[in-house]
Amino acid sequence: MTKYLLLMRHGSHESSKATSSEQYKQRKLSDKGEKHTREVSGALAEVLQAFGGQDDIKISIGAVWRAGTDEVVATLDVVKNVLWERLQCNIEPIEKHVKELDPSVFNPYINTESHIAFVKSLADIFSKMKTNNAVFIIGHQPFLGWVTHEVVGKAIPIDRSGLLCIALKNVHTNKRLRGYLQWVLSPSDENTEMEIKEKIKSKMEMSKFLSVFISTGLVFLLGSILDKDKVEYPGSYILALYASTGLLFMSIGLYLASMYAYDRLLMPTRFWADVPPLKKHGKRPAWLVWRPPSSSLWVLYQNMMRIWRYLFTPATYIALLGILFLAIAVFRPSQPVSIIGTVLAVLTGLILFWFYYRHFGPKIGSED
Repeated sequence: MTKYLLLMRHGSHESSKATSSEQYKQRKLSDKGEKHTREVSGALAEVLQAFGGQDDIKISIGAVWRAGTDEVVATLDVVKNVLWERLQCNIEPIEKHVKELDPSVFNPYINTESHIAFVKSLADIFSKMKTNNAVFIIGHQPFLGWVTHEVVGKAIPIDRSGLLCIALKNVHTNKRLRGYLQWVLSPSDENTEMEIKEKIKSKMEMSKFLSVFISTGLVFLLGSILDKDKVEYPGSYILALYASTGLLFMSIGLYLASMYAYDRLLMPTRFWADVPPLKKHGKRPAWLVWRPPSSSLWVLYQNMMRIWRYLFTPATYIALLGILFLAIAVFRPSQPVSIIGTVLAVLTGLILFWFYYRHFGPKIGSED
């Protein structure tokens, strides 16, 4: 039986006028926070009902862990009320306050690795489950993000009132929980969808610009290859010239593929075509959330990142390699050692750039 980890972030709350020692007390959900929490709770009830008749994807909540802050308690109260109204499902007897989820304990400014011990305790709970297969957790950022990083291998963004479902693998045989994001429930947010589509447009324009730029350079390069006088210039380095041409052609192809892929993501969702579902849910791509119940926003976000990682970024590296071979053909280093040195120098530069960007690049995250 597949086990599931449900992670929910509390709803938006009103500002607290409490002292610093009570900064996480006396916070009530705002009207927006209560509305969004009720919306996501209703979607959760629909999912539990829709999946309930299918043993391979059925979700049965066996434990509810929460933080002790007022906004988390208020969020859970909304969830309990909606589940009882829709399904007559009472999760109050299995509700438990877990101190590790409190911001005053896990410390949002220092990674004390408390999330690692927390995930290990989850593994123990899952291994003891017989009839139920899900643990429902309501807490704060950044701790929930730390948990997803430990279980999935990367931090997953969670908006307020949002809920993630992580399908776990090998719970009984492996004490270290590992899984993948299966679906997401988010409050309706048209502004965010517009923003992500603008981001997709900018990436598409970048792909278009680079493909045109490299195509222009490739035209001159092909002209040089066809010119007999210019072909004689590189001499024995003509193979480097051919290699450069081939690599630049590959990069253009990937840039064009990126451009068309980004353009496809901009298609209005009402024109998205549905294909028949796979016979076995385990054969679905693990990198893509299920839709439904996930919103189109998450499908756009995951596809955008996948195109960037597997089409645009490889195209850029291939283009740089093409430029490297072109430099070898033009400058014609006289000794094999010079050729090797040139290649190593460029590769070292790329590696240093990667480390430089990793260190000085943007660091973003969310906290409560």
